[in-house]
Parts: sequence; C-alpha cells; structure tokens
Amino acid sequence: MHDTWENSQKRGYGFPQFKKFGQFKSFVFPQFKSNPITGQQIKLPKIGNVVINISRPIPEGCAVKQVRVLSKARGTQWYVVVTLQLDVSIPDPPVHGRAIGIDLGLERFLTTSDSISVERPKFFKSKRGQLKL
Repeated sequence: MHDTWENSQKRGYGFPQFKKFGQFKSFVFPQFKSNPITGQQIKLPKIGNVVINISRPIPEGCAVKQVRVLSKARGTQWYVVVTLQLDVSIPDPPVHGRAIGIDLGLERFLTTSDSISVERPKFFKSKRGQLKL
C-alpha cells in the first residue's frame, strides 16, 4: 500500500478522494435463481418488488442472467437493463463460391492466391503538384 501511495504522489495524482453521495450511476445484480419479472414488477434482492414499464416482451424460454439498475438523470429516472440467455443452435452458413488467399505487402499492394497482383497506389506522386499549389 505504501508503494502505491508513493507512485501516485510521484505521478502527481494528489490525495485520493472518497466517492461522494450520488456518484454511482449503476449497480448490478449478477445472478438469479429464478425469473424475477412477474407482470409489471421485478423482484430485486434487498430492495423488493419494483414497478417497471416493460419496453418489449421477454421471449419464452429465456433465463434472466443479470440485472443492471442505472440512473440517467441524476437520480430522477432509473432504468433496468435485463440480460437474458437463450440456448439456440445457429447453423453454419452454406459454402458458396470458392475461397482465395489475399496478401497485403510493401512491394506490391495486393497479391492473391490466383497470382493476381496489384501495384501499390502512389497517391503522393500523383497529387504532388496539387499539394504544392
């Protein structure tokens, strides 16, 4: 702790400050055993039931993983952000066309696996006269 104090003094950070009242803008409830949302209420631990306006319906089969309560307008408006989990299998996209390899280099701008090469653009040499003007 002493080394940390010395390093902060050397860098010129000054004396450490305590958080003032109202400085926290959000807090998190990290896990839930069951769905805390019933109708137009959410049950938060140590707070109880809180009336909420649900902006969109929660899909069937989703599990509530995390709830973040945040204040946007200095404690006058509170929002609840609900993180959901749904086990979904996403199919792999079908393969279409053929794959090519692309190499970006210094001598040549672009070289493909089909042995097509593109020379590097020389923007400065082509626009030097306009820059001079």
